Amino acid sequence: MSDFISVKSALAGEAATGARVSVRGWLRSKRDSRAGISFLAIHDGSCF
Repeated sequence: MSDFISVKSALAGEAATGARVSVRGWLRSKRDSRAGISFLAIHDGSCF
């Protein structure tokens, strides 16, 4: 089972190494590369 953490906590590296976590928020932007990789900007209000 995964734990929910804030985007701010995820960016600060507060999740245990190797732990499976989930982030709740909304998608602000999405970019697709030619190599088939997608970049997502997810916000939850914790990083204003």
